Amino acid sequence: MKIETLIFSEGKALNRIFKIAGLNMGRFGSTIEALRFDTDAEAQAALDTLPRATRATCSLQHFVKQ
Repeated sequence: MKIETLIFSEGKALNRIFKIAGLNMGRFGSTIEALRFDTDAEAQAALDTLPRATRATCSLQHFVKQ
């Protein structure tokens, strides 16, 4: 059994991080396309690149990979 960490905001999963005007911005959508992280530390590192206002709406969620 392996635990994966996903980043969620307002019921949607973080699918991609891209740059707009030099800032990292997250795209949130389907959990099928979600970015998956092996540890909370990896997920937190990705989350920390996003603007504070975006981070404030996010949470880390754990899922069992089968």
